[in-house]
Amino acid sequence: MFHRTRIARIISVSAITLALTSINATAASTGAYFMADPTPAAEKADDFAYPYWDYILRTTVISPGMSDRTSNPVTIKVDNSRFHWGNKNPTAIEGNRIYLGAFEGENLNTLIQIRERMEGLPITNPMDTWTPDERLAYWLNLYNIAMVEQLAKHYPKRILKDLLYGEEALLDQKVLKVGGVPLSLNDIHHRIVLAKWDNPLVMYGFFHGYVGSPNIRREAYKPETVWSQLHQNAVEFINSNRGAKVRGGKLRVSELYRINAALFPNFDRDVKKHVIEYLQPGYAALAENSRSVVAETDDYYTTDIEMGITFDHQKGDDMLEDTALALLGRETLSVAVRNGWPSHVGVYMREVNRKHEREFRRNPSANTNVTVDELPQDSGTDSEN
Repeated sequence: MFHRTRIARIISVSAITLALTSINATAASTGAYFMADPTPAAEKADDFAYPYWDYILRTTVISPGMSDRTSNPVTIKVDNSRFHWGNKNPTAIEGNRIYLGAFEGENLNTLIQIRERMEGLPITNPMDTWTPDERLAYWLNLYNIAMVEQLAKHYPKRILKDLLYGEEALLDQKVLKVGGVPLSLNDIHHRIVLAKWDNPLVMYGFFHGYVGSPNIRREAYKPETVWSQLHQNAVEFINSNRGAKVRGGKLRVSELYRINAALFPNFDRDVKKHVIEYLQPGYAALAENSRSVVAETDDYYTTDIEMGITFDHQKGDDMLEDTALALLGRETLSVAVRNGWPSHVGVYMREVNRKHEREFRRNPSANTNVTVDELPQDSGTDSEN
């Protein structure tokens, strides 16, 4: 069962709303819950796993909206010390966030149960009876479920580069057994998906756990919508500093394009053409005039909403709280603290709110609310980043 006990709705003085959903896995008797022990074997993955994976994503993922390409580090300097807590990168408030701290105990067991059922589906329901879109949605969801599971098992970590790409790279470990065949996350990514789908959009379906990677969505990939979902992820990623930016006459793109170089045979030309296709018109002109392409943009800081920094708020966050009080103001911080979030999450909230205030000033008619609502009883399937 998947437990959710707190819904924290944070409202800034400018009436821009940021809703944060919190799960407390240790309070099983008080929260709403998610059962994952059904029922007879489903015919396809979307009959069984996707509604449950939807629920988990809607409960644990928040979306701050599109980047406005400003530089917004999210840090707090602890008083009377040399330490800065948080993400110092200019991409710090870009991309969706997930509450990784929720995935412990029964919540983690639920995720494992979903993953194991999905692993067995190709045995009971051979994939040669599935459509290409059903297979693509299956591989993307299985990859992302396994990624969240592995990040939860290694939690908390702030910087993920060594974990994912180091000497004993997590991405190369055989953490899955699909239809009895041991597979790594890189096997799914490179040997299956990139080998069978020659379309750059597929790279935006893989969640790597760090800010510089494409979004984890607030919904499962569905066969009927998988390509539109990937298109939305591509638009969000490319129109952010972590995806592509022009500096010094060069188009500086994410290192992920180099990792996915198989999709771009003539790397510089193909990446540039692809990125320009999805850039907003004004910025596309800058990219068009760039002299070269450099794959160097990265931010390996975790997408965990608590930034891989865990504190007992009653036992040791006092210095951070005092500092954040000066930075945020009493009203904003007190709301965050009252809802059980550590102070550095309040700094993230502040920067997201500032971004939406800037957007509202530029375009007063725009909807700048950022919300994470409880999953409706009838389990809607509307598409959202």
